[in-house]
Amino acid sequence: MKLKEFIRDIVAILPRVFLQSNEYKKFTKVLNEYETWDEKELHRYQNREFLKILNHAYNNVPFYKKFYDENNIDIKEIKSIADIEKLPIINKEIVKKYQGEFIAKNYDISKLNETYTGGTTSSPMRFYNTKMTNEREKAVYNWIWKKFGYNGPGNEMCLILRGNILNDDLAYKYDKFNKYIIFNAKKMENENIKYIIDTIFEKNIKNIQAYPSLIYLVAKYINKNKLHKKVKTVLNIFCSSEKMFNFQRNEIKKAFNLDVVDYYGHNERTTVFYYMNGYYEEVGIYGITEIIDEKGHFVLEGQRGNIVGTSLNNYAFPLIRYNTYDSAIFNKKDNGNIIVNDIEGRAGDFLVTKEGKKFSPTLLEFAIDKIDNFRDIQLLQKSYEYVDVMIVPDEKFTMSDAEKFKKELELIVNNDILFKINIVDNIDKPKNSKSRFVVSKIT
Repeated sequence: MKLKEFIRDIVAILPRVFLQSNEYKKFTKVLNEYETWDEKELHRYQNREFLKILNHAYNNVPFYKKFYDENNIDIKEIKSIADIEKLPIINKEIVKKYQGEFIAKNYDISKLNETYTGGTTSSPMRFYNTKMTNEREKAVYNWIWKKFGYNGPGNEMCLILRGNILNDDLAYKYDKFNKYIIFNAKKMENENIKYIIDTIFEKNIKNIQAYPSLIYLVAKYINKNKLHKKVKTVLNIFCSSEKMFNFQRNEIKKAFNLDVVDYYGHNERTTVFYYMNGYYEEVGIYGITEIIDEKGHFVLEGQRGNIVGTSLNNYAFPLIRYNTYDSAIFNKKDNGNIIVNDIEGRAGDFLVTKEGKKFSPTLLEFAIDKIDNFRDIQLLQKSYEYVDVMIVPDEKFTMSDAEKFKKELELIVNNDILFKINIVDNIDKPKNSKSRFVVSKIT
């Protein structure tokens, strides 16, 4: 055994509390206090942290000094988050264009963590995180997990089914340090799905972290083969990184007899939501979140708007009023935290007509009820005139399934777009193995 592996094995047996950083412990304490706060207490925290990072950005980040001066913004007039709409909005294209100017002058770039985002519909954006950013991120997700009874990595066993984590040759791997049983997201044939289910049964797995599309395949296999007794030990399924559709949620609930805990975040790390009781609730101390209309104003109840986030945790590369171009339907505020009904993907996840009509994945998924016998499915738009319907069939698939699905799609879009059925062996996915129900190459 190599020395590095030996040390890791020794460390793995230590209680995780001894391995947590001071920053992690400090922010976890704040998160626990935050649960008891009312709206005034939350706003007091948000205002303080927002003004701190705003003033830091103006004085230390070249982009913001220039940007605000050019837009005649006097930051002394920004007294609280109530004034946030006075600040101009930025987006991915701006960050990419002025990338080097977003790095704070009082940080050494060689000591920062370089991160990339994007790349599915456009070129990736590079940005930087600090240790504080990453430790607070860990604290938030562990805090969410604990709300549902999972004590986090290293404390109890968890099955992992997500991302491009393993070498292509490996079917699975056991991570002793985190107590993870990691399965290869690229090996989702029936034989391997059965092995996943057997592992859940044999190891008495209580917690699963997965991409929605992957645990959906497992759920379909369970329901089809009536294997529900084998997975009755599972108490929590945590999903992220892909949009969770109702047809997936329903299939998973049927298989495991529980509701999925879905959470929303992004690599830019400006905002976090988690799903509870039919809604997505913001973690209000993580960042400042807005749901805005086209004019940059907060939307009214029941209206859809873009998610705009302001980081409170990254002083090295601060993002202030960053438009994610993800969208959500605003429901209400609860103790100052934003509650939304649904979260949609970016522009490339909408079908669009030449006249500018847009059809969201949430609307299009209603057609799923008309097709049963498939393993994977994707709507791929390369032109305004028609959309390729990519279907990976299972053994009971017939073309009548596909035709019913096609007709339902045509009804939903009022025949403004034509659909073409394509039966394929697999659907190409990006390197991270994330799945998308709708992919538009023209938006």
